[in-house]
Formats: sequence, structure tokens, C-alpha cells
Amino acid sequence: MLCPRTNTSLEPLLIGGITVFTSAQGGVFFDNSQIFKFSSPELKHGQVLIKYLSNYIEGEGDVSSRVNCPKCPSIVMMRRFFSPLKVVEIDECPGCAGIWLDSGELAKIHEN
Repeated sequence: MLCPRTNTSLEPLLIGGITVFTSAQGGVFFDNSQIFKFSSPELKHGQVLIKYLSNYIEGEGDVSSRVNCPKCPSIVMMRRFFSPLKVVEIDECPGCAGIWLDSGELAKIHEN
């Protein structure tokens, strides 16, 4: 799979028996429903992933542009807010329900 922002290879990362895919810029791809095992700050999986992603500097690129799904490259991901608070906008694939978070977005989800 390729990073939807840079077209570079995503690296698999195994956390607590769950494989997510990370980019060299700190983005992360979650397969269908995996994000809910990482989205709460109380969950150990999320804490470990936040610590891992903190090694990357938050990107300064344009994250408002729509991207194609890493798993379904021919499908453009939908932009939507993660929660009713409308703080973090995420990318979701209408085909596989995968979620792409750009650098820093998981930390913002935990903050809110």
C-alpha cells in the first residue's frame, strides 16, 4: 500500500495484535473499524501508537485535499469529522471503510 499523500510505501506496524500502516510523515491507515481500538486516550493501543507517531514531525503540507484510499487506490476517500465536536477531519474510504489520519490527527482525537 502507498501513502495517499506522498505515494511512498506504507510500513506495517503491529500493536497488540493489530496491524496498522504508517507513513514516513506520521500518517496512519486503519482497516475497517480498527480506529476504535486506538481512538480513546484510555486505551493502551492508542497510547502506544501515539508514542510511536510522536517520532515524526507533523507535516506542513496541504491535508485538506482529497486522497485515494491506500487499500482501494481507485476510490477517492470521503472527508468527514471524526466526532460531533468537529475538531478533527478524517479521510474515510466508502469502499472498505478504512480510515486515513494525517500526521498529528490521532493526537488531536485523543485531546478531544
